[in-house]
Amino acid sequence: MKHPEKEDNRTSDILKTFKGLKRLDIIKFRFEGAFILLILFLFPIMYMLGIIIILFQQAKAFGF
Repeated sequence: MKHPEKEDNRTSDILKTFKGLKRLDIIKFRFEGAFILLILFLFPIMYMLGIIIILFQQAKAFGF
C-alpha cells in the first residue's frame, strides 16, 4: 500500500485555487516571502546595532 505524499500548509488547497501554478512555483513564492520577512526583521536590528556602536565610539572619543 502506497503512503500518500504528506502536504503541509495547505499546499493542495493553493494548487486547487490557482490551477495554473505548479508546486515549484508555490515553493518559490514561500521562499521569496520568507526572504522579505527576514530582511524586514533584520534591518531594524542592524540599524539599532549601528546606532549603539556610534554612541560607544562617541563616548570613547569624548572620554565618558
